[in-house]
Amino acid sequence: MFYVVVCPNCKTPRVIEDNVKNVTCFKCGKRLSTKHLRIFFKTDDLREARMALGLLNAKINGKEDEFTCIFKE
Repeated sequence: MFYVVVCPNCKTPRVIEDNVKNVTCFKCGKRLSTKHLRIFFKTDDLREARMALGLLNAKINGKEDEFTCIFKE
């Protein structure tokens, strides 16, 4: 299982696997306990998790329309 979560410190989203107990944020370097992270999306398909990560990044940056229009063409 893959989860899309967001660092509570810097708001950077990422994909993690369900068997991981701790992760370090790529952006701010904060060590995070995965049991305390909010799960925004979960799936068994890594490709689907990466798509959800892209959409969440677009939403955070106010570019959701640009992201979704790419997949409508």
